[in-house]
Amino acid sequence: MKKFLCVSLALLLSLGLFAGCTGHRAEDSEQEDPTKTTLRVATYEGGVGAEWLENAAARFEERYADAKFEPDDPNKTGVNVIVTESKRYNGETMLDSLKSETADVFFTETVNYYDHVNRGNFADITDIVKDETLEEFGEEGTILSKMDTAFADYLSVDSKFYGVPFYEGIYGIMYNKQVFLNYGLYYVHSGTLEGDKADTLTFITPNNTLGETLSAGPNGELGDYDDGLPATYAQFEELVRHIREDTSVIPFSYGGAVREYPSRAMMTYWADAEGYDQMRLNFTLTGKATDLVESIGGDGTVQTYSDNVSPADAYKLRKQAGQYYALSFLSDIVLGNPGNYKTNGNTHLDAQSNFIKGILDPNAFDVYAMHFDGSWWENEASDAFASLEQLYGDAASRSKMQFGFMPIPKPTADTVGKGVTLLSQANSLAFIRSTTDKLDLAKLFLQFMHTDAELSAFTATTSMTRPFTYEIGKGDQAKMSEYAKSLYAIRSEAKVIHPYSKTELFMNNQSFFAMDSWSWETNVDGKRANNPFIAFLDGSITSAADYFNGLYTYYSTNWIAR
Repeated sequence: MKKFLCVSLALLLSLGLFAGCTGHRAEDSEQEDPTKTTLRVATYEGGVGAEWLENAAARFEERYADAKFEPDDPNKTGVNVIVTESKRYNGETMLDSLKSETADVFFTETVNYYDHVNRGNFADITDIVKDETLEEFGEEGTILSKMDTAFADYLSVDSKFYGVPFYEGIYGIMYNKQVFLNYGLYYVHSGTLEGDKADTLTFITPNNTLGETLSAGPNGELGDYDDGLPATYAQFEELVRHIREDTSVIPFSYGGAVREYPSRAMMTYWADAEGYDQMRLNFTLTGKATDLVESIGGDGTVQTYSDNVSPADAYKLRKQAGQYYALSFLSDIVLGNPGNYKTNGNTHLDAQSNFIKGILDPNAFDVYAMHFDGSWWENEASDAFASLEQLYGDAASRSKMQFGFMPIPKPTADTVGKGVTLLSQANSLAFIRSTTDKLDLAKLFLQFMHTDAELSAFTATTSMTRPFTYEIGKGDQAKMSEYAKSLYAIRSEAKVIHPYSKTELFMNNQSFFAMDSWSWETNVDGKRANNPFIAFLDGSITSAADYFNGLYTYYSTNWIAR
């Protein structure tokens, strides 16, 4: 049967953008210690960095300082963990070379799990994932017991495991809390929770000099992380108008070289509008779709219907209302006025630096309220923070600056408070090389890395999350930046979708379903596009309804069960 054209290697590798392109540690910068057993641990040189891993390695070394891992060599006591960070540690580029690598344990990205498993590249770690508890570290459960269930199902190969999830990569809108406070961008509580859903509310005075209570936000509850932020798309549009017309602040920024970021952020908005079960259909490809768009009114209201979908006709899902809502948010709110947005640097690193420094010197730099990026952005911008700290002192440090992950507003007032759904667009795994001669030690290290304490430390250090159930320890809470606290708060309340399934069609075309092509490929009167942000920005497609209707036009014509 015919198949869609294979996605190019360059496009596949572009998934690595979600982890950025910065790193600090020179490869193989530590030498072996002849008095200790050596364990080599590798990680991809990207936005996650290696600091979290180096810190964890030091704790592991301390814990087992007196242990003997090579009984036949009485001169070796303890373990020397050598952490290396390199761009070559990429799951796809290592497909043919992994068995000959020198590292034992890997934390990396852009991994086609089943390709590696079928080639025998990954060691069988079933025992430490689902059989053995973490009793060695004072925990009763297994790694599997705290793993995301959809991820666990995908990784199970005939009830065996050859890898575990690494990090979550969630695209979205980042916002500067200090800008929101200084310029009066938060909404004031109307006096009732129902009133907080109104299209137009009052904004606080700059710096909230009147001490006003903030509105309930999209979760519909007072006194938590999303207070004062837009509860609905209408409120978000009013916020952007207020910023544009009443302040000197620029509402949105994005990196010129990463113009896929806003469209990927809209996938998160699409997921939240759909909810967990409906969004999962885009990967399981089987079930009842309950909000397919029948018609779109002139005012943007939609009429919906339900229908069953199967792998043979899953193109019907390109009529999901949540996707239309996300497109309307992008076209009307983000790009609805040229004053709403600005490229604030070519690369993602430039854009991050410019987003950070505006509030430090508003007279010298543009001040941005919000910025499109991924959940890893703050950690990726570590060098930018360090450079700005040299110029502006402690005020520019991650621990002092006030950023947040923008809670997702709801399309309509009647959906406020109906829960949060996030979409992780990461494709990252941790695994052990099948040809390692340190298998038992590597397994022990991987277990150690999945204790609650180490998962907590990862989030405190990187300001990112992992797809496991864990709480942040009190000591780590004290170390977390404001941004990390913000992301963890919304993550704790959310259901997170990981884009995997064992449906045959999905399994046979993983690169297609993992890429933007299954989300945004459209045909509008013969004009093709696969990035709505670019299409709206350059004017090749001028409305969300046109782009949305073109999705079904394209997929219904090109869909072939394969």
